[in-house]
Amino acid sequence: AEKPFLKDLKAGGTVSADLELTNNGADWMLSGHCLWKGGELVSDAYGFSFLGIDLDLPVFYQRPKAQGSQRSIEGSLFIRDMTLPLLPKQSLSLQMDSRPNLLSVRGPITMELPGGTIQLGPLAWKNPILAAPSIETSVSVDDVKLNPLLSEIWSRPVTGIIKGKLDPVRVDGDALSGKGDLTAELFGGKIILSDIRASGIFSSVPVFRLNARLQDLRLAELTTGTSFGKIEGLLRGSVTDLEIANGQPQRFNLLLETFKEKGIDQKISVRAIDNISQIGGGQSAFVGITGIFSSLFREFSYEKIGVRASLQNDVFSINGTIKEGGTEYLVKKGGLTGVNIINQNPDN
Repeated sequence: AEKPFLKDLKAGGTVSADLELTNNGADWMLSGHCLWKGGELVSDAYGFSFLGIDLDLPVFYQRPKAQGSQRSIEGSLFIRDMTLPLLPKQSLSLQMDSRPNLLSVRGPITMELPGGTIQLGPLAWKNPILAAPSIETSVSVDDVKLNPLLSEIWSRPVTGIIKGKLDPVRVDGDALSGKGDLTAELFGGKIILSDIRASGIFSSVPVFRLNARLQDLRLAELTTGTSFGKIEGLLRGSVTDLEIANGQPQRFNLLLETFKEKGIDQKISVRAIDNISQIGGGQSAFVGITGIFSSLFREFSYEKIGVRASLQNDVFSINGTIKEGGTEYLVKKGGLTGVNIINQNPDN
């Protein structure tokens, strides 16, 4: 009941243990080995499986105030076939040792991704016998290709890589946090992910949190071929306090603004204008005479696009960042054939 994911878990293999308990009045110590041979651990609901598990887990626990021992106990883990979400099937081999109230895994641990590899560790697990884990490690990502990772959620091929390092990465109970940045180089610019956190990671609906900075993204690469419509120009912005639960955003603060750069056109298609205007006013921009006028053009020039939006407690609001003469613009026109998109309901 406390850990819903256990309901679906299928386990197999042979488990044994050889442990020694030493007691000296109020102080006591537990040491030895726990063994798991021919093991398997499978969850269809969460999409992971571990087959051919051969585990020699070193155990070394004593009362926190007891006099510490300097010796350590060696152990190992081998998994023949490991499958995790977004990862190809692969094997895993680890060496570990246990000291009083501390289990250490020697690193780095290399894991294969569809577009490259990541490295974990070394890893330190404090008080592994206790119910709430306290784990510290690091994650290094070195030029991993993005297209294999995004192919399931992005309809067009994406050329780009992600790299960076999170150090340390900590798991405390069911909460995860990572210090550092991951940088995705795509759409001609960069998306920098930071303050990566998660809560309820062992629950049925974990919540993931992060901040992101958008630097010099080419809108043409981002929007060409999408149902939203094509926009040309360069984009900067940020997403702060983003929370994602069950694959859906439940909270964020978003800022998006274009900026001029020599040699880069600033144009927006009729379809994109229509979609943005419906966000700002709830109806199509091209009705009546404007509909006839727009049929003569495929795109318009613009001076700037600026959008600020937020989602919190199921309430979504959107505003333009360009304000002139009491009017709030989502898109400010450029030239004689440009089109202004005005936020008709600033207090939405």
